[in-house]
Amino acid sequence: MPFENGNNTGRQFTSSNQPQKNGRKPTLYKHLKELTGIKVEYELSKEDYFKMIRFLMEQSKSTLETILKDAINNPESNIHIWICNIIRAIMEDTKEGNTKTVEMLFDRLFGKSMQPYDHTTNGKDLNTFIQIEIIDKKEQVDENKNTDNENIQ
Repeated sequence: MPFENGNNTGRQFTSSNQPQKNGRKPTLYKHLKELTGIKVEYELSKEDYFKMIRFLMEQSKSTLETILKDAINNPESNIHIWICNIIRAIMEDTKEGNTKTVEMLFDRLFGKSMQPYDHTTNGKDLNTFIQIEIIDKKEQVDENKNTDNENIQ
């Protein structure tokens, strides 16, 4: 909507009339860089992520506990927090006898298994037979006349 003359609710922006916070909002990455002093870049590729998940899934309980203890007790540890979270989730599920986290990780690694759905046939075979009839015009005209005569009577 263009600025109209006589509008008293505000002033049109000009080179001398600019908002206090002009420009775009800083991105989350810039905000994190200002906050932490660390340049925010992607360090982990999708392939690296899958390799790390696979590595964690193949480790023994004592190895996972060692990794987690190192991350918690050593302030200089370079173990990422997401790795600690996955280890904790696996450990908690192990205590409870639950496989929810493991199933979720397997789904991420190998893709969800196909779930067969039957919405239309209630378990019966799907009828794929298609009947095609070739009717010449003479037969069609005769058939239409017969139908018209039946409707009249």
